[in-house]
Amino acid sequence: MRKLVQLVLFFLRHSKQARFYRFTIIFCFLASGLVGAAAAGFIPLINQLLKSPGEFSTNLIWAFVALCLFLPLGRFVSAYLMARLTQRTRIEIEMQLCRNVLAAPLRRLEEIGPPRILAVLNQDVPTIIGAVTFLPALLMQFGLILACFIYMSWLSWKLIVPVLIFLVLGSLSYLLPTTVGVNYFRRARELSDQVFEKFRDLTEGIQELKVHRKRRLAFLDGQLEPAARLRARHQLTAQSIFVAARGWGQMLLMALIGALLFTSRSFIGESAREVMTGYVLALLYLLTPIEAVLNTFPALGQANVSAEKVESMGLSLRKEQDTPESSRHQLAAAPFSQRWKRLELKGVSHHYYSDDDQSSFTLGPIDLSIRAGECVFLVGGNGSGKTTLAKILVGLYGPKDGVIRLDGQEVSDNSREDYRQLFSVVFSSPYVFESLLGVAKPQLDDAEAYLRMLQLDRKVQVQEGAFSTVDLSQGQRKRLALFAALLDDRSIYLFDEWAADQDPTFKRFFYHEIIPGLQARGKTILAITHDDRYFEVADRLIKLESGRVDTEVRGESLPDHGISRLPAADKAAKDVKI
Repeated sequence: MRKLVQLVLFFLRHSKQARFYRFTIIFCFLASGLVGAAAAGFIPLINQLLKSPGEFSTNLIWAFVALCLFLPLGRFVSAYLMARLTQRTRIEIEMQLCRNVLAAPLRRLEEIGPPRILAVLNQDVPTIIGAVTFLPALLMQFGLILACFIYMSWLSWKLIVPVLIFLVLGSLSYLLPTTVGVNYFRRARELSDQVFEKFRDLTEGIQELKVHRKRRLAFLDGQLEPAARLRARHQLTAQSIFVAARGWGQMLLMALIGALLFTSRSFIGESAREVMTGYVLALLYLLTPIEAVLNTFPALGQANVSAEKVESMGLSLRKEQDTPESSRHQLAAAPFSQRWKRLELKGVSHHYYSDDDQSSFTLGPIDLSIRAGECVFLVGGNGSGKTTLAKILVGLYGPKDGVIRLDGQEVSDNSREDYRQLFSVVFSSPYVFESLLGVAKPQLDDAEAYLRMLQLDRKVQVQEGAFSTVDLSQGQRKRLALFAALLDDRSIYLFDEWAADQDPTFKRFFYHEIIPGLQARGKTILAITHDDRYFEVADRLIKLESGRVDTEVRGESLPDHGISRLPAADKAAKDVKI
């Protein structure tokens, strides 16, 4: 009963956004209980017919017909209304979780990891909704059980007392092992996060696994299969406990019927035959609803474990947010101007600790100033802090210490979401959406020219704001991500190793056409790169080493590889529409 109450309370909390949710829940619960109680009405009718076979009144017939019509109609109405409410609630839970994910800081999401988030959305929410959908049927069974006990009390109050005592003791003996079963369900759910993580490794590392037999076998036999088998073992143990407990409950009910048949005369005297007919009929009638109630306990146990996971995930993500819900309704607000002059980092540092490899990393303190329209290259070895610094510059990470100022205005936790709207970013492994989300129709007028410039026009077309395909090579996907960034038309462009997957021709085109063309439009360029052949394109080169700025070189001091920069910039400004 406690599990049922917890699940109902969880459902009530998350149903508040659904229209008429209170009325629907109250009506479904009352209708379900009434249908269950009405179903017990067959017992006295049948008992009356058995006492006087062949003798029945018209009222008895009409009562029988009314019950036959009312029961299926009542079941359908209550089940339909509850199903409609649960589906609306499911949407609300999923959308709220997605909003929390989008509002949470990136670093927090990286700590949680995609497998845990996907497990909650793909496993826990459907488990909860599936259990709640059966609440009307469960309440019908409770109503039927209650009505049967009232009928048996009316037959003989002396006999109902030992029956209730027996059932209470039997229920306690049933609930004890089911508590152990729920704990096994909880362990199995914890292991689901690990299994989802291995599934992610399977899909994202399929190429590496296919070309390396020993790695593939070690992954399957040493990681994926043990985790899946252990989860299955816990699930099987939990289900076995519930099956055994359900069998025990059924045996107790039959034992109760036997005890009544053999000992009832000592309780109720000569009227035993008539009373016992009603009692045995009622108890046999109760076999099905009691079994149905017992069958719901595993689902309720799993649903409560899933509800704990959903609540835990929601609370965890709500504790800290850097993209407030209010920003959805303030798209026109712009506390930071796209025509800014100076971006400054003063004493900025960032520290994080990785549980996976027991390592930590500290970036900074860093003092850095960037002028509008500059082209700045961030260089350094792997692990030097380039990507971390880039995420701080974009506003994806908040600085642990120090401040970021734009034209003297501090970027705070409350304004970081608006600050991020200054940037268009192409990450090292960009995700390309199938649609050009958030792009206004006038911007799409340049789409064909951009696709032609990036040599994607034969592969991809933009049709009603969506790409005809995103099934492209890594280099082409990066070009498509660059295409989307160009349509954004933000004041700052950040490229994380964009040219790493491009052929020499497109690499040269990027550095000598695209970057100068963006600068000619007044855009600021921040690029993480290892392409020392093109360092002279930058106005400034910032080298990082172990999380600190090691050297900072101005454009006039950069090495000359014999490639003139200014003619390329002039050509881009004249011939390339960027």
